[in-house]
Amino acid sequence: MRPLQTHLTALSAWLTALRSSLRLPLGIGLAIAAWALWLKAGLPGNIALGISIALAFAALYLDLRLGFDSRLLAIGADSQQLDAALLWLGFLPAAKAGRSWEARRDGCLRLGRRLIFIVILQWLALLAAFALWRWS
Repeated sequence: MRPLQTHLTALSAWLTALRSSLRLPLGIGLAIAAWALWLKAGLPGNIALGISIALAFAALYLDLRLGFDSRLLAIGADSQQLDAALLWLGFLPAAKAGRSWEARRDGCLRLGRRLIFIVILQWLALLAAFALWRWS
């Protein structure tokens, strides 16, 4: 296996593992907890729940992006062919075409860090809603 292909495969594996480990906050458990709290929480609690739900949608979007990038990296396509396909699909602005694999890697890692940050914020908002409900 070529070194570049090895690096892309490793990055793809990391993105897949990251997505798998962060699925719980995006799942049914969070929706049920949010709904239960919504029924009993006052206005401050409902605001915190609304923030948590909005963050859940942001996390779902980033999860989708990471999954797409992970699959593309696993394929290990030629960068020019990949850019042509992404331009054709409308997923890549023309200004970003022709990026190096290092720039692509940095973008994937940045998306992963954003997902982690958003999930942490989401849980903090949910904990705040629970605390507001509990002590109100």
